[in-house]
Amino acid sequence: RVEFKVRLAAAGALARLLGALAPVNGAPQTAQDTIFRTVDARLFSDEHVEVALATLGALADVVPHLNEEAAARVAALCAANPVSDNWRVRRALLNALPALAQARGKKAFEEQLVTGLVERFRDRTAEVRKSAVSILARLRDLPENEEDEDGPRLFDGDWLMSNVGSKLKSGYGDLEKYLHRVTVVQAFEQLSHDQLAPEHVEVIVEFLCEAARDPVANVRFTAVKALETCSKHAGDEAVSTHIRPLLDSLKEDGDDDVRAHVASAAAAL
Repeated sequence: RVEFKVRLAAAGALARLLGALAPVNGAPQTAQDTIFRTVDARLFSDEHVEVALATLGALADVVPHLNEEAAARVAALCAANPVSDNWRVRRALLNALPALAQARGKKAFEEQLVTGLVERFRDRTAEVRKSAVSILARLRDLPENEEDEDGPRLFDGDWLMSNVGSKLKSGYGDLEKYLHRVTVVQAFEQLSHDQLAPEHVEVIVEFLCEAARDPVANVRFTAVKALETCSKHAGDEAVSTHIRPLLDSLKEDGDDDVRAHVASAAAAL
């Protein structure tokens, strides 16, 4: 037990030390390399999940200070297949994705990490699926240049729809569990934003309208809520052709929550 407590304390401290020992802070690269080898060899795979979690939690903040080799190693952990059986580890690995995206760029993210991200939307644990939706929103808002928050996004609408939206949409029909369908609908709500091209907005609107006809009320009202968000970015034609008729058809839905969300969405048009 004492050894476990020592490793737990060391995990976060060593991971944070990686940032302090970055060459940008004046330290030699060999110093950071030595610490990272210890973290990699001993702490990532510790028999106690709390140690691994403490390491991963601190590591997400220092990824931007790692060299390419170390950052690639962290990315490999996130892309590991099969992933950890522990849901908290899976969630922690997800939380490292935005930092890895900015550290290694769009191409590396697409080649190594996007498949694992898409898989987490149908994770067996709700907390992991919720985190995947949150991470998607963070990826959507990442600036291409960290020093220019108002500049172009690292992942533009075309990229997000091609690499995430299309994959989620193509697998949607195979989702037997309604909670997984709810998660995908929530993801599409995050994909909708004011800089999205009209053709992508139309794809999202059509998908959400179809989801709003799901036999399960939870999916229907989640889709209606997402349509309320999407309507802010949709053109008049998409609203009149798809959104308004859909809402009209659900005004007499048998579920109280669906009707309440329909009323809210209709008022927002």
